[in-house]
Amino acid sequence: MQFKYTYYCFSSNLIRFEKTMTYYFISHLSFNFKYLHQRFFQVNPKQIIYFVIGLGFLGIGIAGTILPGVPTTPCVLASAWFFSKSSKRMENWLLNHKIFGKLIKDWRANGSISKTSKRNAVLVIIPTFAVSIYFIPVYPVKIGLGVFCILLCTFLLTRPLPIHSTHEQKDITS
Repeated sequence: MQFKYTYYCFSSNLIRFEKTMTYYFISHLSFNFKYLHQRFFQVNPKQIIYFVIGLGFLGIGIAGTILPGVPTTPCVLASAWFFSKSSKRMENWLLNHKIFGKLIKDWRANGSISKTSKRNAVLVIIPTFAVSIYFIPVYPVKIGLGVFCILLCTFLLTRPLPIHSTHEQKDITS
């Protein structure tokens, strides 16, 4: 009888221990699942699409630094916009990038483009569109490309120049 009682006490304690450990394990496991769910799985499908599009535009922009005829500035600006909607980490990386960061910050500050970027863009846009217009046999498409080229160059050239903090304007009143 003593053996059964001891066994019974041991088994009840074991059951109590198992229930306690199960509760402890499940409560902590559910906390971890909640954390993982909040950290990784609470992503809006729209954010995933924006992130992928942003990576695509960034890839085209990086290729544009090497390949002639591929636009860099509009693609990098578009990727910064898509990353601002999807990934703050990638947006911050782009903003702090030594090549693209200044370009994006100037554009966001007052819609400005530097003289060098304007000159390089126009020097690439005009020959690229001219070659396209020359080789395309359909006249309405040629006219459309010509109009688009003129509008694009006009838009780029009418953007203001960036105002840098190193060249502060003088106060006229003093």
